[in-house]
Amino acid sequence: MAKVDRKAGHYVRFGAGPSTVLLIFGALFVWPPVQYNLAKGQWSILVALLLVMFWHFHVRGESRWAGASLGVASAVKLFPALLGLFLLARAPRAVLWMVITVVAVLALPLVWMGPQTIQMFLAQSQANVAYWETFPAVTYSIHGVVARLLVGGQWARPLVEAPLIARGLGTFAAILLVVIATWFTRRQCNDDDREGTRFAAWIALLVLLNPLAMAHTGVILALPIMLVAQALTTDHRVWPKVAWTIAVALVSIPGHTLIFLASNPVEPWQGVAIIALPMWGALSLFLAATAASSPASSAHLTFPGIAPQAAAVASR
Repeated sequence: MAKVDRKAGHYVRFGAGPSTVLLIFGALFVWPPVQYNLAKGQWSILVALLLVMFWHFHVRGESRWAGASLGVASAVKLFPALLGLFLLARAPRAVLWMVITVVAVLALPLVWMGPQTIQMFLAQSQANVAYWETFPAVTYSIHGVVARLLVGGQWARPLVEAPLIARGLGTFAAILLVVIATWFTRRQCNDDDREGTRFAAWIALLVLLNPLAMAHTGVILALPIMLVAQALTTDHRVWPKVAWTIAVALVSIPGHTLIFLASNPVEPWQGVAIIALPMWGALSLFLAATAASSPASSAHLTFPGIAPQAAAVASR
């Protein structure tokens, strides 16, 4: 771990020796979302690494590199671009660098394949969502829960077929969660020691609002889990710690276990109470993150690599 020297603005080491690093690495390596990612050859580990890099540069006030890291992540997978809303409130300059990086990374493929690639991508993305939205491995997504309950398909038996209601509920949930995260972000200045929990809430949203957030997508929750955990060590309230504990337990359930416990096709109650357990866990993590960022939390929280002055620089 590292922290920023409040006077000099540079990093100094504390509390994390090689043995601790190896222990954390070993724990991550056997964590079910990581195992699923490795088994399926997905890109979520790379996205998680880029988001960690973004946080590292953001708390140092290096807007250019923070925006570039997020830009590469958004070029690999589109959904990290949602963090642009977080940057608008905290480091507007980084948004520009994010856009520049996305354009730079995608420019050569677009020139090679032609501008019609964008239209083809949008069409295929919409078709992929329609085809895979009820797949049992879509365990972290709010959209997936609603689709299994109100749309149905080859993998799920709906309670009632109401696709328009499903679309409306999904949109309402997304807007509500973004408004809550924005309110907690803008309500507090970024010159206190709770900035990490606000960032953690936005990372949880990346998973919850991804329409096809499958079991491997949970990898990116590793950072917010650690940020919220460290914040709660100095928070005397019990219920946020309970929410965090429930979150860790639920997001760590192997996807194959959930599929094994459910029928095929998935029954309506199973889609909510079994397949969606990781989604409820991510929502619980979002709740714990927003709770830890409130004024009721301790005024002296410490996060990896965050200090009031360093966070303040990021918004300049």
